[in-house]
Amino acid sequence: MNLKTFKALVQVKKQAMQRCEADIAANLAKIHAKQREQEHLIAELNTLSVPMQANIAAFSQCNSLKKNYLYAIDQVGTDISELKQIDAHLKELYKNACIEYEKLHYLYTLELRKMAQKLEKEEAKQMDAIGAEVFYQKHKARRA
Repeated sequence: MNLKTFKALVQVKKQAMQRCEADIAANLAKIHAKQREQEHLIAELNTLSVPMQANIAAFSQCNSLKKNYLYAIDQVGTDISELKQIDAHLKELYKNACIEYEKLHYLYTLELRKMAQKLEKEEAKQMDAIGAEVFYQKHKARRA
């Protein structure tokens, strides 16, 4: 595999990892929004007061309102639980993406080192050839 292919693969894996990071951040924002919504509903439920003097219809209406708030709070709690499950899944995907990225990045680094060593050997051979040619030319000039 050549270096361009390796570099392209490393970039693709890095982008996948970054997409996972963005997905995790977006999901956490959703979780926090739902938690604030739940806190707001709880605060509204706590401010709800039972009428001291009223007919049965007012008491029934207040009771229905409390049930609606409790149901909404429970629904938001369910949504939060689902989002937390999604968060765990996204974190697992992120972990796998990181491993893949690190693996390919390491292999790319090894390939770069191999290329550098190969170039150093080639340079050493060329320097030896130049040195031998210079020696030969000097030796030839002395004989003449």
